[in-house]
Amino acid sequence: MDQLRCRQKACTTGTQKLERQLRILVIDDEEGIRAFFDRALRAEGYQSISAATGYEGVELFKQHRPAVTLVDLKLPDLDGIKVLEQIRSIDPAAVTVIITGHASLSAAMAALRLGAYDFITKPFDLAPVLASVQRAVEKSQLLVFNEQLLCGLRLTNRRLLEEKKAKFTALLEMSRTMASVSSRDRLLDTVARTSVSLLKAGSSSVHLVDGDFAAAGPACREEDIAITVPIRFQDRALGVLRIGPRDDSEPFTREDQKMAEMVASHAALALENCRSYGEMKRTNQRLKEVDEMKSEFVSI
Repeated sequence: MDQLRCRQKACTTGTQKLERQLRILVIDDEEGIRAFFDRALRAEGYQSISAATGYEGVELFKQHRPAVTLVDLKLPDLDGIKVLEQIRSIDPAAVTVIITGHASLSAAMAALRLGAYDFITKPFDLAPVLASVQRAVEKSQLLVFNEQLLCGLRLTNRRLLEEKKAKFTALLEMSRTMASVSSRDRLLDTVARTSVSLLKAGSSSVHLVDGDFAAAGPACREEDIAITVPIRFQDRALGVLRIGPRDDSEPFTREDQKMAEMVASHAALALENCRSYGEMKRTNQRLKEVDEMKSEFVSI
């Protein structure tokens, strides 16, 4: 769900974001004050929308989600505190500025405790009013930026977790495949191909100390080898796993190095199992031959 919401937000156009960041909602029952703010805000490049009642203001907030909402404490239907509470129930991060008279400063302080960003007092002086609005807009823009940053981090973390899960799933499948392979040639081929797939490499090769060799992808020059990992079982060196550069030319990470080491570890165990299976098969064949010789001797 978080991923879906982040993607939806990421799809918002730059124009829509800019419009929201410049949109100011004024909720005041006095027409003259609404007209004052409309002229002052538009002169500064903001979009101004207004409401004469608390209920109308809450509805406009739902529809337009302005960057900043100016709310008069004294409204004919809802007082400003109630309007503030309803707006913050819709958007807890909403940036609001309270409009109040000198006689209502205690109520303004209560509004600040409820989460209002600032308050301005009547009668208005244009310069401090615009300064308060500018600070509130900057606060709103910072909140939007932080939200987008967190959203991007969540998406990145989700992607990294999904990639890691996919790699370990592929590693588990490779381990199961190797455990079921009794042919060493097929085993080496599986290791080489899986290494390319897991690490998104352009090529991979497996070299054993006895000379056996398998590769996946086009051959690369010696100096282009990006990762070399020993294939070792207990204290015996069995060979090396070599990884060529990535297809996308990006450098390998420490996680990629660890993944290559895990592939080599699984390969070592599978090679040992393959060797043990081969010895057991040869031993069984010799025992079978001895039994046949015994049968022939008894029959004589």
